Amino acid sequence: MSGGLNAQYRDWQRERADAVKRNIPSSAKSSTPKPSTPKPSSNASFAAPPASAVPESSLPQSQSVGSELMSRVVAAKDYLRDRRPAMKTLDDILSFLSIPTNERTTKTYNMMRRALQSNERTEFIPATESGALKKEAFRYRPMVPVSNPDELREYLVRMSLESARGLLVKDLKDGWPDCGPAIDELERQGYVLVVRNKKDNTPKLLYADDPSFYPPSRFPPSDPAAVPHVGFVDQDLKDQWAKLKLPANENDIRTELERAGITPTSQVKEVKPIGGTGRKEKKVRKEKKNAKKTNVHMAGILKDYSHKRPGGK
Repeated sequence: MSGGLNAQYRDWQRERADAVKRNIPSSAKSSTPKPSTPKPSSNASFAAPPASAVPESSLPQSQSVGSELMSRVVAAKDYLRDRRPAMKTLDDILSFLSIPTNERTTKTYNMMRRALQSNERTEFIPATESGALKKEAFRYRPMVPVSNPDELREYLVRMSLESARGLLVKDLKDGWPDCGPAIDELERQGYVLVVRNKKDNTPKLLYADDPSFYPPSRFPPSDPAAVPHVGFVDQDLKDQWAKLKLPANENDIRTELERAGITPTSQVKEVKPIGGTGRKEKKVRKEKKNAKKTNVHMAGILKDYSHKRPGGK
């Protein structure tokens, strides 16, 4: 039994060795790569390398530094806006930006200082004006320098003296986010005219107003927010206004207007033609005296109908 197995094992080894010998030349031949000649291409000299082939070290250093500085300035501006009107030193700003202490070199300080000073939404405060800080500081400069109702009233009055344009509420919220209740109160007191959005009735535009333009009925004495210097209407004017009676119906109003020589707006206007009748008169064409006559060579053949023309000529 074992002898038969040994014989089969020896046969298998022999066949395996023969197979290996047969396959050695072909595998060696196929594993050796053939030299390939690249085909010439007309666009080979103009092909740009892929983006992944450009090492980061070859990019301009000023480009990466500039983009990083801009990102820091935007973040610093938002930081100052959220803490307005507080002043913050450059160290406070760099700490907020999570810049390590070992990277806060003189160059970093100078770059951030110049960038914040040139930004229109940040205000530079010298050390002599920073109070208890006693250091150079920065503060957010809002689009509208207003943060309370009194400042808003004064600002709107100054705007009304310069132009008739209103103040956008979205610009006001840049430095005073919660100005909504103050606007409503100033409108109720007669100091602000408000243009509101039709969709949600939120304030959109503000104009200066004056309570003295309104009669006392606008501000009853029982109102705790009543303004003492409201306008006053004479009793004579009130009596005359009360005596005016309107006609009972529209026809009476029209009759009264026509009697006074006033044309009612409901009257249909008749369009009168220019020139009387309005009919266009046909213009008679005048014959030119020196006009060149045609068909002269056929005078004896063609029949003369000139007597039927206007004027008989």
